[in-house]
Amino acid sequence: MDKIFNLLIILSEIPGFSIVLKKDGLKTFVYYTEISNLLALIAAFMVLLEVPGAELLRYTVTCMLSLTFLVVILVLGPVDGYKRQLFAENSFFQHVLVPVFSFVSYVFFEKHSHIWTFPVLITVVYGLLMFSLNYMKKIEGPYPFFEVHKQGIKASIMWFLALFLMIAAVSGLLIAIAG
Repeated sequence: MDKIFNLLIILSEIPGFSIVLKKDGLKTFVYYTEISNLLALIAAFMVLLEVPGAELLRYTVTCMLSLTFLVVILVLGPVDGYKRQLFAENSFFQHVLVPVFSFVSYVFFEKHSHIWTFPVLITVVYGLLMFSLNYMKKIEGPYPFFEVHKQGIKASIMWFLALFLMIAAVSGLLIAIAG
C-alpha cells in the first residue's frame, strides 16, 4: 500500500508543482509549501525505488506538509479564503491531496523515523531565513506572518514561536500516532 500512496503523491505533485513552477518560476522556492511538496515528490520516488533512508525524508515531509495544511486551515484560509487556499490552481493538489496521501501512507503503511528534531530544524532554519530576508527588505512575504515591517518585531517573534511550537507538536504527534 505504501507504494500505491507514494505513486498517488507523485501523480498529484506533477500537475500541482507544474502549475506553480510555470506561474512563479524559481520564485516558487521561497514558499515552504513548495519546498515541502518538492521534497514529498523526491521522497515518494525514494520509496518507490526502495532507497535506504527514505523513511527519514518521508517523515520530514509528512511533518512539513501537515504544518502547511494546518497553516492553510488556521491562518491563510480565514484571511485569504478557503476556496482559494484549498481549491484554486495548485492548491487542491498541494494543500489537500498530497498532505492527506502523505499522512495516511506514512502513518499506516511505511517504516517510521523517530528523529523528531529534523523537521523542526528545517522549519526553524526556513523561518529564520524568511524573517531575516523580510527584515532586510530583500523579499516581502511570502506569507503575511513573515512581513516584519508590516506587523512589527514583537508580532514577528510571536509568529516565529507559534510556528516553532506547531512544527514541534506536529513532529511529536506524528511519532506518537505512527507508533
